[in-house]
Amino acid sequence: MKKIILIAALLVGLQNFAQKTFEIYNFTGQTVEIASIITKGTSTYPEFHSKPFGLISIPPGGSFTLENASNVFRFPFESPTSIPYIDKWERLNSPSSGTVLTSPIAWSFGNSQVFHRMLFYVGSSYNNLPAVPTGVTTVAPAVTGAGWQLDYDCSNPAPNVWFYTIVIY
Repeated sequence: MKKIILIAALLVGLQNFAQKTFEIYNFTGQTVEIASIITKGTSTYPEFHSKPFGLISIPPGGSFTLENASNVFRFPFESPTSIPYIDKWERLNSPSSGTVLTSPIAWSFGNSQVFHRMLFYVGSSYNNLPAVPTGVTTVAPAVTGAGWQLDYDCSNPAPNVWFYTIVIY
């Protein structure tokens, strides 16, 4: 009986914390600045870009996380606990048509969105994490630079739980 209650509690707990989480870790000795986090759905458009917010600085040894457990299917555009809080995203419907949306509005459109790619600086070096495969995957190294490399991992450890993890070291 004790095992059944424990298993039931675990399953309920997993459903309560089901979410998409996006994490970036900086283990270099330099500041990493994120110029744009880019997501997309199953087709080419719409894409969402964090660039209207500006640069996101991650100091050496620091991290940045986007998460919102309120809906298990949406990319966490609205992530109220993130520091800094990204308050706006650009939604591109085509290469020439974009609209800047507040994070709560962008979040409402996030059901089919998954992490796609990222533009970033390591120190003063501008870099591009090109389009990554969708679904569970690991790309290591995904990008390399002078004295650093970036690894990307997307995992799905349980139903409705997705982790997009970027480690720069």
